[in-house]
Amino acid sequence: MKPSIATEPAVHRIANMPALRLAGLSRRYPATPEAMRELGAQWRDFAHGAGARLLASGPVMYGVHIGLFDTNEDRYFSGIEIGPNEETPAGLAEMRLPAITCAVIDHGGTVGEISQTTSMFLREATHRLAQARPFDLIERYGKNFDPLKARGDIQLVIPVEA
Repeated sequence: MKPSIATEPAVHRIANMPALRLAGLSRRYPATPEAMRELGAQWRDFAHGAGARLLASGPVMYGVHIGLFDTNEDRYFSGIEIGPNEETPAGLAEMRLPAITCAVIDHGGTVGEISQTTSMFLREATHRLAQARPFDLIERYGKNFDPLKARGDIQLVIPVEA
């Protein structure tokens, strides 16, 4: 029997994340497990509102957490990458993230299990979290992500000291 994701090591690699320019929705939540379950509603609002056109043009989506590790509040940004000269669509916010060294974890579980994988990484990490980090965690949903099953092609990106 395969062990649950909570007991599997958080295998990662270190990579240099390029700068990103994102367009999407930004909301604040208490940093609690209950509030984290509300993030799906933000994605639905994005997909059925101003983000619908963007989602049609690209398969990779980003969920960006700011303040999650250090505060009692999580600023969560759900969006998609846009080009350097592309206008941010009306009704959406823009987020610019600088290039940074990160730990990249291929998450094999569901969206609901992301916090378990992240906690495992933070407990076992051989790399320290970057002190001055522009975000705490990025959820990167690739072209093979299945939103109905909430799994597949998920990478977790965490800034670490170079």
